[in-house]
Amino acid sequence: MRNTWIRSAPAGAAFVLFGLSSGASFAAAVCGVQATPDRNYKLCVPSSYDPAEALPLVVMLHGCSETAASFSFDTEMDAYAESRRFIVAYPEQPASANGTQCWNWFLPEHQARGAGEPASIAGVVQAVSAAYNVDADRVYAAGLSAGGAMATIVGAAYPDVFAAIGVSAGLEYKGGEDLAHALAAQELGGPDPDRQGRVAHAAMGAQARVVPAMVFHGSLDQTVRTVNGRQVVAQWAQTNDLTSDGADDDNIDATPELVECAVSAGGMKYTHSVFEDGNGETVLEHYLVDGQTHSWSGGAVGGQYTAPNGPEASTLMLDFFQAHPMTAATGHTAGPSGGGGAAVDAQADGTFDVQADTNSVTASNTLYVTESGSGTGASASGWTTTGTGCPAASGPTANATGTQTLGLTVSP
Repeated sequence: MRNTWIRSAPAGAAFVLFGLSSGASFAAAVCGVQATPDRNYKLCVPSSYDPAEALPLVVMLHGCSETAASFSFDTEMDAYAESRRFIVAYPEQPASANGTQCWNWFLPEHQARGAGEPASIAGVVQAVSAAYNVDADRVYAAGLSAGGAMATIVGAAYPDVFAAIGVSAGLEYKGGEDLAHALAAQELGGPDPDRQGRVAHAAMGAQARVVPAMVFHGSLDQTVRTVNGRQVVAQWAQTNDLTSDGADDDNIDATPELVECAVSAGGMKYTHSVFEDGNGETVLEHYLVDGQTHSWSGGAVGGQYTAPNGPEASTLMLDFFQAHPMTAATGHTAGPSGGGGAAVDAQADGTFDVQADTNSVTASNTLYVTESGSGTGASASGWTTTGTGCPAASGPTANATGTQTLGLTVSP
């Protein structure tokens, strides 16, 4: 039986990637500007680099009006590369290619394997791998805005190069195929993500494989509206569903198995949704950050496009990447144990119909729900709510009666 869980989580959880904690003090990574025949890029290598040891490579794709230097400052990936021991490359889009330094994700000549900007970005991976000992099973791409849209494209165009991707404030595969449609997609959403999922699967060709993806979006993003984050998830759910077993059978779909309501260390509420395959392995994750505008969640104070009080996208993406090397099974995010007394019906549009006895809301502000009404204790004396949000930061109180406030429309 498929289960959907909603739970609260403590703020400020610690993560460890590639063997070292971020809590210690380290020397700075060795950084410099490198170039392929058609692309400049900033490259940072940990000071502890040993040619005998293969290290992961993370490719970071900046947004419009950004540079490799500003994006590295915003995301703080240089410091993470040093403390967590991976190589990070920041390909840079020159103004000669796009007047606002956007990646041209919306033009057909830059949306497929073997040509244009995707080939150039893959060329950066090839160049770094020729100069350093890169673990080919642990190469990843992440980006913001236009860079997020391009991360989606390289994930589909080069699934044999990029083990997993991170998409912040980005768009689905081929969300637009000219400037007018790109601008419309940013405002209203792109084409049907199921269709785009099939298109992305076709673009993978003989290299097709499941590409895990982590998606971030701010609820107040006025540049790339939040519908696009949901479409990225839905597109990759369809793409990965087709890839996982060769059939469109919802082995992987856009209904989350876990919905986590939490507050960041900086006090920003967010909704974290986890999407699993038929074996219970995590394939997709989605973070919707309440109150965040068009920016990288977390990141540097004083950054050009950062939300320093939000959950740390850099840390969370790195942790996700660690769990998803090229050749390993997808990582598993376990649902909480215990709870009960509630039931949820997850809808195709991303909303949840939840019915629960008030006694199922615990003193720790945790509500557990199980799909298809299999929870125990749900009754007419409880409450019903429908919506897409998470509980208010304070959460409901245990054993309360009457109307409950969960940040949604609730009726007794």
